[in-house]
Amino acid sequence: MDSLNQSQSMSEDETLISPGGKFQLGFFSTDNSSKRYLGIWFYDIRIRTIIWVANRNKPLESSPGLLKIEHGNLVIQNHSGQAIWASNTQNLSSSSTTAKLLDSGNLVLKYGNSESYLWQSFNHPTDTMLTGMKVGWDFKAGMEKQLMSWKSALDPSLGQFSFKLDPSGFPQGKMFEGNITRYYSWRLIAMSY
Repeated sequence: MDSLNQSQSMSEDETLISPGGKFQLGFFSTDNSSKRYLGIWFYDIRIRTIIWVANRNKPLESSPGLLKIEHGNLVIQNHSGQAIWASNTQNLSSSSTTAKLLDSGNLVLKYGNSESYLWQSFNHPTDTMLTGMKVGWDFKAGMEKQLMSWKSALDPSLGQFSFKLDPSGFPQGKMFEGNITRYYSWRLIAMSY
């Protein structure tokens, strides 16, 4: 199964697999932790390599989670039905909303058969850059897309390191540790538009 519609939900023991079998979406926890996250990883690599995490700063605390579409939004609920994370789209026509995991690794939310996306994980990257993903400012949407490291190898919450495009002057890619610039390059400009 590669998609989820308004009448379905995905529990802890279920996953979505992209049509070509490249990526998988499901709940996971890191070693020796009871915290649960919704993430995307490479499907055909034996060692699970997480490339995106939805609720990285709001984990499920030792309770099963549920992914569903509610009022046109992707929502992660805890065992008591409380939403701990949502895509926060403004989709007024929610009855035909579908979430689909693409072979690019992009999780998209769309209305009906439309090819345009109401929401997509590529607009909210975590720490991994994939083909088709962009970093930088989307001035129309007022959104900055940047890569943010995990706090540690076992904790996907926001870490100290980030990679972003600095639009002041001639745009350049910069890596930061907190607010301190650790690296910059003119050659990384092609990664964003």
